[in-house]
Amino acid sequence: MKFKSWLLYIVLCVTSFNLWAKTELRLWHSQGYTKSFWQAIADDFSQQHPDIKIQISIIPWKSLNPSLSQAVFSNKAPEMVLFQSDNLGIKNIFKLSSVPSSLLSDSLLPELDFFVYQNGVPYGIPLTHGNHLVLYYNKRIVEKPAASWQELTEQSKMLDKQYKFLAFDYYSAYGFVSFLNAFDPKFAISNNLSLDTPEMIKTLEFFKKNTDNRVFDINCGYICAREAFLTGEYAYAINGDWEYSRIYQELGDDLGVALLPSISGKPIVSMKSALLLVFPNQSLTSNKRDALIKFSEYVQSKAVAKRVYHETQSMPTHSEAMQDLVENGGNNFKWFIQQLKMSKPMPSSSEMASVWDSIEKGLELYITGELSAENAAKYMNKKAQYEKRKITAKAKNDN
Repeated sequence: MKFKSWLLYIVLCVTSFNLWAKTELRLWHSQGYTKSFWQAIADDFSQQHPDIKIQISIIPWKSLNPSLSQAVFSNKAPEMVLFQSDNLGIKNIFKLSSVPSSLLSDSLLPELDFFVYQNGVPYGIPLTHGNHLVLYYNKRIVEKPAASWQELTEQSKMLDKQYKFLAFDYYSAYGFVSFLNAFDPKFAISNNLSLDTPEMIKTLEFFKKNTDNRVFDINCGYICAREAFLTGEYAYAINGDWEYSRIYQELGDDLGVALLPSISGKPIVSMKSALLLVFPNQSLTSNKRDALIKFSEYVQSKAVAKRVYHETQSMPTHSEAMQDLVENGGNNFKWFIQQLKMSKPMPSSSEMASVWDSIEKGLELYITGELSAENAAKYMNKKAQYEKRKITAKAKNDN
C-alpha cells in the first residue's frame, strides 16, 4: 500500500506540474485604443491552448521603438511585437526573425506583400491594414462635406461662432505628409524621400497660410484631435480610421465620413501601412517556436479576421473577411475603402524611418518664425540624413 500511495502521489505531482507549467509568450504593442480587443484575442487563444499564456504589455507608441531596441540589446526582448510595417526599415536593430513563407496564410490579400517582404524575405505577419487618414464631419454642423480645400475655407468663414472648425494634430508628421503628397505626388515612391524640395516649401507655406486664416488651429495637437471632435466642439476632423469606433460611440449617426479634400485639383493623399506581428531577437529560433507558430496561425484565422473591423475599425488582411465588409460594411465604410485605395503605401526603409522627427521639428521651427520655409526644408533634409546615419550605425553595432 505504501508503494502504491507513493506512486499515486508522484503521478499527481507530475500531472499538477504539467498543468501548472505553461509556455509564456510576451507580446508588446502600442495599440492602446484597441487594447481590449488584443487582450480578448490573447485570452481566447489561451482558452484553446491552456498550455500557452500570453502576457501583454502596452508601450506608448513613441516609446515602442527605443524600448524594444534596448530590450533586444539587453537580451530581454518579448517574443512578439505588434508594430507598423514601416518599422521593417530598421529590422536589423530589432534582430527580427524571418518568417517562413509557409506560416503566412493563403488567404492574405495579395497587396499586403509590399508591407511584409524585405529583399524577397518576409519579416512579419500582417493582421490589419489601412492606418490611413479620412475626413470626419459632424452632420449637426456641416450639411455637406467639402470636396476641395477652397470649399473648406469658405465654410470656415461661415461657421457658427459657437463651434471650432478643424480638429487636426497640427504638428503630426504623418498628417503633414498627406498634404505634402498633394504638392509632390512622387514623394515616398521609389524611396524618393528628399525633404529639401520646392514642393516641401509650398507645403510649409500652405500650412502657414491656413494657420493665419484660422482653418488650421495651431493649438490643436494629439489630444485635441482625439477628444475635441467627438465632444461636438469641432465641425471637422482629419484623423485616422483607428478613431472611428470611439467617435461613433459619442456622435452616433451624426458622424459623417468623407474623402480628404483636394488642393487645386490634387488630392490630399494619406499614407497607409499594415500592422504586423513580428518576432524580435530571433524568437522564432528559440525553444518557444512551436507556441509562436500556434499563436500566429490563430491570429490569421478567418474567425479572428471577422472581428477585426467590427471591434477595431481596422481593415482585416484576410481576403474573404475583407470581401464580406466590402459587400456589407455600410455607408461610412465605403468612404474608408475609397480613401484606402487612394492612399500611398508607406515604404519600409531606413530613409522613411528618418523623416518623421525631422519633419515635425522643421515644421515647428518654421511656424514659430525661427526659420524661413526654405531654411526649414534644408533643416529637415539635413536632420533626416543625420538620423539615417544613426540608424545605420546602430544596426551595424548591434550586429
